[in-house]
Amino acid sequence: MFRHAFKMQLRPGCEEEYKRRHDALWPEMLRQLHGAGISDYSIFLDRETLTLFAVQKRTDDNTAADLPNTEAVKRWWAYMQDIMECNSDHSPVEKPLDEMFHMDQCGRCPQPKEGNRRPGPRFFGVLWPCHSFSAAGPCPAEPAGMACGKNSGGMAARTPKTATATLPPKGRTVGSSKNLLVVSYRC
Repeated sequence: MFRHAFKMQLRPGCEEEYKRRHDALWPEMLRQLHGAGISDYSIFLDRETLTLFAVQKRTDDNTAADLPNTEAVKRWWAYMQDIMECNSDHSPVEKPLDEMFHMDQCGRCPQPKEGNRRPGPRFFGVLWPCHSFSAAGPCPAEPAGMACGKNSGGMAARTPKTATATLPPKGRTVGSSKNLLVVSYRC
């Protein structure tokens, strides 16, 4: 398995529409991506430049090169072409990125020995966009963060529509910066 990263360009004023469309990604697109050996696929937006940065894991025997020939992908590209820079076939203009560093493979990071992992609670973090951070939790005008599969207590699931939430009892505020609320959860 390896990581594949690339960048794309969003058209001005289309940030929320891009997010809305991906929040409602078609099930057939998900099946196509998984079937092609793609997983752990994330897309990030640089709001200053409107550059989209995508990273995905691909199996060594992936068939990602065949995706442009599928009907689902062709329909998705046609659906997205009005909000992104695209080629004549409606595919997004993609520019590959070279990996310059990967912490887990740098050779200097301690790796846990197999069978030597401590049992116990897992921790994860959530970033919530927030206009006004307060001890009561994130701004109610923003959608809630994603919940851990083992802890649904008090946190609304992310949906394409806005939802409100308060901090779950098990969550603890770690910090906030530039309108982001960082919360740590124990599962």
